[in-house]
Parts: sequence; C-alpha cells; structure tokens
Amino acid sequence: MRIYICDNNELLCEHIKNMITEIYENKEIEISVFNNANDLLNAVKTVPDFVLLDISIGQDYGIDVALKLNKSAIKTKIIYITSHLEFVTDICKTNYSNILIKPIQKDKLISVLKSSPEENFIIKSASNIYKIKQDEIIFIESKKRRAYIHTQNETISCYSKLSELMSKLNSSFYMCHKSFIVNMNYIYKFENASLKLKNDISIPISRAKQKDFQQIFTDYLGEKL
Repeated sequence: MRIYICDNNELLCEHIKNMITEIYENKEIEISVFNNANDLLNAVKTVPDFVLLDISIGQDYGIDVALKLNKSAIKTKIIYITSHLEFVTDICKTNYSNILIKPIQKDKLISVLKSSPEENFIIKSASNIYKIKQDEIIFIESKKRRAYIHTQNETISCYSKLSELMSKLNSSFYMCHKSFIVNMNYIYKFENASLKLKNDISIPISRAKQKDFQQIFTDYLGEKL
C-alpha cells in the first residue's frame, strides 16, 4: 500500500506518518511526505492508494489540488485533513473518501484508512456478469422495467427492481425517488426538488422524501467530518 501525506506543517506530517506506521505495524507500506502541492502532484505518476491532503498548504488551496488528483489519479482516495469546516461546500465539489479534523486522533485515522468503500457489487445482465466497486456507482435509474447503473466509466443495464438493488448497497446510497437511487458521495448540491451531482447531472427527489433525505444527508455528512 502507498500513502502520501501533504501538509506544510512538517511536525504534523511526521506525527501522522508515525501513527500510520503503528497502525500497519510490520505490513508492507510506503509512506511519502510532501510539504507543498507541486511535489505531491509530480509524485502521483506513481499512483498512491491514499492521499492525506490539507485544505491549506501554504499558498496552495487543497481543493484545487484535489481536483487535479481526481483527473490524474482517479483511483486514489483523498482524505482531507483540516481544521477549517467552512470549506465543506468546496470539499463536496471533489471526489473524496473522508475528512479528518485536526487535531487528528489515531482511532479516527484507523477508521478512515481501514474503511471499505470498495466493496463489490455484482450485476447480472441478460448475457454478462459484472463485478464493480460500489464507490464507482454514481446513481441508478429505472426505466421500463430495466435498471441502469451509471458508474464513473460506463452504464450497465439489467432486469432488476430498484428495491432489490438497494438491499445490496451500502449506507452511501439512498433511494430518493421511485425511479432513482443516488450515491451520496457524488452529491454536489441539494435543492428542494432535485439533487445536483458532481458530474452536472440532476436527478429528482420525490416530495414525500425531501424532509427525510435532508436529515439523512446531514447525518451522512456528519459521519464524514
């Protein structure tokens, strides 16, 4: 496993590195520390599994760095490390795995590094069987008795009820409408009658579920903080 840490606070980086070393003990793991954004972006040619990224890296804005990582290292999980909760709106514009609030506690670090957002999802179509990672699913929609699973890379169709698919998905997913299931990781903006996703797609949320969803989504974001 390869983990990169990027923060202009050298003492904090060393502290996080030591905690990660303790967490994984003698397991094979590579930890690299960067104190500026340019060095980090130059190093991601060797794609890391995780990047622990500060929101404010000297003169660099971590959100801008994350957006570049989303394009150049799409499989890398970004974990923000910050004390600036006012940046939550901007954070939601990026594809990230979790948020750690400073001062960073070891139990929280263990939780985010050892969480399993990549659990597999098996889909059977008329002629194929697909195994995809749940965190790659953006949303699922139902049309004329077929379900369409929209992922980061493709759309897969199958004959299945949304209720059946929903029962196999993790807590990141919510059935916001009788014809739609959304992965809350990809929500950019919540409006009264629709959800805006990070890829500029808008999906409806039924009137009956608007109040319920507002609480569920708030709780979900709270777990990320």
